[in-house]
Amino acid sequence: MTGCGCAPAASARLSIIDFIERGYARRRRPPLAVAGSWQEDDEGRRVRFSLAVAGGVIGEVGFEAPSCTTLVAYCELAAERVTGLSLRDAVRRSGATELLALLPHVPPYKRALARLASAGMLAALAQSAKGDSG
Repeated sequence: MTGCGCAPAASARLSIIDFIERGYARRRRPPLAVAGSWQEDDEGRRVRFSLAVAGGVIGEVGFEAPSCTTLVAYCELAAERVTGLSLRDAVRRSGATELLALLPHVPPYKRALARLASAGMLAALAQSAKGDSG
């Protein structure tokens, strides 16, 4: 079960407003056990995801990001898409292309934020995989 009470499969039916509201609630929580490295875009916006993983399955996702509503929405979408998945499956669902497709009404000048959210999630997944292998 995710921290927001929703199933990842329901994500595609939600609006950007839903992801913004859920994302602001999620980003106020403290970081989880496994934190990825900070990822930054050319404009200085930074994001970092953290994970709680048990038995190779993501039980919970957190993130730290600025108050950019579009970035928060992409981060929340990324978090919901991987909760409950194995690390391997989560990597497959964390690409920027998938995030862009699920929030098609984001203005073109803000769409690069999907890449930042994706990079942040992939960094956390990589960090978690290192912990599993060592």
